[in-house]
Amino acid sequence: MPGESASRRERLTALRAEIKRVIDYRSFYLHYCPNAHLSGGRLQTLCPIPAHAHSGTGHPSLSVDLTRGLFHCFSRDEGGDAIRFYELMHEVKFSRAVLELARELGASHCVAAGGDAVAEIRSITAGGAQTTIETVGNELVLAQAFAATRRGGTTVTAGLPHPSKMLSVPAVSLVAEERTIKGSYMGSAVPSRDIPRYVALYRAGLLPVDRLLTHRLRLDEINAGFDRLARGEGVRQVVLFD
Repeated sequence: MPGESASRRERLTALRAEIKRVIDYRSFYLHYCPNAHLSGGRLQTLCPIPAHAHSGTGHPSLSVDLTRGLFHCFSRDEGGDAIRFYELMHEVKFSRAVLELARELGASHCVAAGGDAVAEIRSITAGGAQTTIETVGNELVLAQAFAATRRGGTTVTAGLPHPSKMLSVPAVSLVAEERTIKGSYMGSAVPSRDIPRYVALYRAGLLPVDRLLTHRLRLDEINAGFDRLARGEGVRQVVLFD
């Protein structure tokens, strides 16, 4: 159905953004290009993508912008983000690539969206997760998160769906299973209390917020920034006023 396809695309777009949020681009590309030349935030080397045979001249055929995580292969005139690079390196489709990347980044379990996702999560967690967190802003994903939460557990939503979208859950489960649904706006933070804690965690190397920054914009580029978010190509973008 068209609606189901659109919903799946939304989930995949959100998943792409989340994976890109935690990727260390330097480490990611050097894993595949250990002999690359690094200069000024850019990586250059012979393209290692199996289907991209280089010219044989010995000149670099792959260039990577490590700030934005974008690559370009000159031998095939093809480029994209880190996930597209992973797809080409392993010759897999996007839906599989994001799951494999998530495993590389430390996920203990990965479940594909749709289908039997809820049943699989409940099986992995022996009856449902104690806490599930929905960050997509999609009411269908929120319903799945609720269904994947165990008896006595908590479902947290930090996404912002369209105001017209409604969530429907079995009312009796809130009491009979002592379930909790709660929202979290901007992380439910108290700036005066939490920002000093975040700074301390960052300085200790425990909160790598620099990995969230994917783009720097001028004020006149703000619309391009929103377009990039809609395409799932940006995570956190900073507007510079200087």
